[in-house]
Amino acid sequence: AEARNCWLSAAFVPGILNIEADEKSRKFNQDAEWALHDQIFQQICKIFGTPDIDLFASRLNFKVPKFCSWMPEPGAAYVDAFNVSWNEFNLPYIFAPFSVIPRVLQQMDQVYTDALLVAPWWPTQSWFTTMARMICDIPRIIRVKTKTLRLMHDLSIQHPMTGKLQLIVVKLSSNPLKV
Repeated sequence: AEARNCWLSAAFVPGILNIEADEKSRKFNQDAEWALHDQIFQQICKIFGTPDIDLFASRLNFKVPKFCSWMPEPGAAYVDAFNVSWNEFNLPYIFAPFSVIPRVLQQMDQVYTDALLVAPWWPTQSWFTTMARMICDIPRIIRVKTKTLRLMHDLSIQHPMTGKLQLIVVKLSSNPLKV
């Protein structure tokens, strides 16, 4: 700001009047809370090993005891997966909102790490080739059926793409020697 000769000033705005700026933090986004059914997750662990952290979770849907949430909440070991050093972990579990998958892959490219990723089987997406070049184990396909994806706060809600969506579970590595 100084280099551009700009001046900043801070002003207190009561939360009740700060509607537009606070909207995202006040609104519950159920689209970001989908989780794999526990039995499917256990099968994944038998194949690939048990992750040591769930990087995109909440207190409602975490799959391993150590988890990272997108905002501060009880039980979270970290806040905001993109501000955590992923190479501290042996095998992070990543089931992120689909819209942030490109950023997840970009983050993996920046550090030498392995990770277990659950993503939609969308070969036409621009990020798919980036993901494909990091695969270091045989991928597994999960067909999304009635109880495959769950909202832990309301188990009666079915994923809107049930029957149409397929997920891929892949072990990825940003280390070219492991790919």
